[in-house]
Amino acid sequence: MLITIAKIIIVALTMLLAHEVGHVGATRLLGGQWLGVTHKGVLVGVRLAVQTLSPRQVAITLAAGPLAEILIAIVATLMAPTQEWLWGLLLGLQWIGNVVPWGIIPNDGTRLWQLWRHGSIQTW
Repeated sequence: MLITIAKIIIVALTMLLAHEVGHVGATRLLGGQWLGVTHKGVLVGVRLAVQTLSPRQVAITLAAGPLAEILIAIVATLMAPTQEWLWGLLLGLQWIGNVVPWGIIPNDGTRLWQLWRHGSIQTW
């Protein structure tokens, strides 16, 4: 049981790291800039300069974070295949918090929704 909890924490933290690295990597590849790490309480994110990017490129940078989490879930499943349901559940919970456009917090889903609705994106 304790080993499973440790695995969950490790995979969750790795998903978080991969998520943010996905944003930074995509932004840098497309010509944007990484401005640093930001946090508010337990919420952690990266500050990016995307003003020079097209709306399509900004959408790619937003999607890169959640897509990177899929890779971690796949690796976790390969390493612990009997717990694949757990990695899927963890991925689902992370996506509910970050991909669903809540509108309350500036998560990726909210930003993608704003981009789609208005054709532009607010500074993040």
